[in-house]
Amino acid sequence: MFHPGDIVGDKYVVKNFIAMGGMAEVYLAMDERQAHVAIKRLAPEKLKQEYVAKRFELEANLLLRLSHPGIVKLHEIVLERGEMLLVLEHVPGKDLSIIKTSILSRSLVERAAIVLAIAEPILDTLRYIHGLRDDHGAPLNIVHGDISFSNVMVSPCGEIKILDFGAASARGWESKSSEFLLGNARFMAPEHIRGEIDHRSDLYSLSVILAELLFGSPTISEADFLKLGQENLLGLGNVIKKGLEEDPSRRFFNASEYLSEIRRLKSQPDLGGGDELLKAIMGEHIRQPRKRSSINAFLRSFLFLGMITVLPITLIFFILPIIQERSVDPVRFRKNPPARFFKSNDKKAPDSIDETNKKTGKLVLSIKPWANVYLGGEFLGATPMKALELPAGDYIVHLKNPELGKNALRKVRVENGKSTKLAHVF
Repeated sequence: MFHPGDIVGDKYVVKNFIAMGGMAEVYLAMDERQAHVAIKRLAPEKLKQEYVAKRFELEANLLLRLSHPGIVKLHEIVLERGEMLLVLEHVPGKDLSIIKTSILSRSLVERAAIVLAIAEPILDTLRYIHGLRDDHGAPLNIVHGDISFSNVMVSPCGEIKILDFGAASARGWESKSSEFLLGNARFMAPEHIRGEIDHRSDLYSLSVILAELLFGSPTISEADFLKLGQENLLGLGNVIKKGLEEDPSRRFFNASEYLSEIRRLKSQPDLGGGDELLKAIMGEHIRQPRKRSSINAFLRSFLFLGMITVLPITLIFFILPIIQERSVDPVRFRKNPPARFFKSNDKKAPDSIDETNKKTGKLVLSIKPWANVYLGGEFLGATPMKALELPAGDYIVHLKNPELGKNALRKVRVENGKSTKLAHVF
């Protein structure tokens, strides 16, 4: 587990823990430009599970290919101590699980307008994801697989982004493991639970979200329809109900068809204004003041008195002896600082590094037709190139061919005193 102040990838400073998912941990960090990023890593207990580790690599490869305003960006992949870390765009805001109660507190017409404002950008993003093709024009069949409240983030200005592709599937790497059911079962389509999934499963999951935000329930009952009353509200109810059909063939054929219906309803005067309502809700959550109780005031006073009492004792018995110890021989302290003054993630104290004992190996690249080579985010050159002499260890090599518009991530182990060949054909 990372702690505040830990250094990742030589340039990211961990600020705090953000969230824990089914397979991974996410931390807030700051880069060298003082900009916030999110760092995603596998939970320690999952590192030794080969299937989970493979899924994490596949998620990284998929994020390299995706580029859409509704998807969180992958900035960099860092390999540290044999562990792969994803450095992602940090999206400030709240996910739908947090603002759901505020949405349900609005009137039915306002909820309907907000539902349309949420559905439109999600469907536009799903249309992009589901429609991606390879260089030969064949569909990649990408399915997110975990559209849920916690994976839809709303920014302070109302922008919506989809998070977490850890449960995604695509042509060539569909989930075939019976041991792992990936995704949140509460939002899963019936066929997904049976181990079958396609793009219509994402549409079902989105419909569960919309039904819960409109009615407070993942399904739509006859009583719910009676509450709708006016024509446009009934139209929205029917659209969501179609997305919730148990038989995939009875749902919308694709995200584009679903999006057309949502945009038609959103253009109606009585269902407009959802974007502004969503911004207002986000403003309430971000500016919400903390409530201070009389108990909190008492605790603050108690802690203040405790500090006044304890501080002099700490100064006399702990701080002064340390100052005296350092003042005895300042030259010795500067040349050979004690180990306790080095962070736990430092490999060695500077004066203990022996350059003659560094273990290195060679990495030989054989890339067809050619590629720009990146290691740890640093550009090393274009192939063909001389063998790279590297410290022994594990590396993630990022290969880019801009002429073909292709990227690839390859994991390789460099062994001491040996030459390792990495071959790749685009």
